[in-house]
Amino acid sequence: MDKNLGPRLYELLEAHPRDRAVERWFDRFSIGVVILGWLMAALTSVSTIRESTADRLTFAIWVIVGIIVIEYSVRVWASGYNPCERKTARVERLAFAFASVNVLDPICIVLCSYGLLTSQPEFISAGFTLRLLRIFRFTKADDVIWTIIRRNLPQIGTVLVLWAVVVMAGAGFMYAFESKAQPDKFSNLFQCVYYMLVTFTTTGYGDLYPLTPAGKLIAASTMLISMGLLGGIPTGIVAGEFIAVRNAKYADEAGMIPVRPTEESGV
Repeated sequence: MDKNLGPRLYELLEAHPRDRAVERWFDRFSIGVVILGWLMAALTSVSTIRESTADRLTFAIWVIVGIIVIEYSVRVWASGYNPCERKTARVERLAFAFASVNVLDPICIVLCSYGLLTSQPEFISAGFTLRLLRIFRFTKADDVIWTIIRRNLPQIGTVLVLWAVVVMAGAGFMYAFESKAQPDKFSNLFQCVYYMLVTFTTTGYGDLYPLTPAGKLIAASTMLISMGLLGGIPTGIVAGEFIAVRNAKYADEAGMIPVRPTEESGV
């Protein structure tokens, strides 16, 4: 075997700049294969499809799963030739196999194989759906998101605590006022928590709704709080951080040093 094969494969599959990864044909092919598999799984779930067509689709899905197995195996093997790592090749491959979004590949393979063997399209579609998340590997989106979370962890944590307080308190009040008026719909606190979550996000499925004046007041208050206060805080945090990331990128391209607002500077 060519001794340079491993380093060449690593250079081809893993070492390219991430900001150009989507433009590479191999990455586009990988994403396209998964999307095609998902569409085929969706077609096999149609009850009116002919049996011969379903058999052909099943065979095609097996081929796609085989492609995923080969790609994953090659990537894992090539990761042992990472020149930036000082670990042994075996340790590096093991770490790569279960690192970040790479772990979605074996999960996808297991789910799809089980769905094909048991004729359950839902497992096949679930496997391909999970692997679609690997698209973050070809972009900088995951880096930006995790950077935003790390920078604003105290603020985000505070918002999550306030959300939990509003939902739990509202669920308690709804149970107190609505359980007697609607014992079939608000029979326990879990149903009330579900109702509060639906109300808090202003989704409003209509399967649960209050009848008592006190319950309606709680529901209205929850919607006002979610839209007027707690809903805008995380949106402002994320929007501000995305602007900061964009400005930092432009400043880096222009050779400038980006200045972040600080409490000391009062900016």
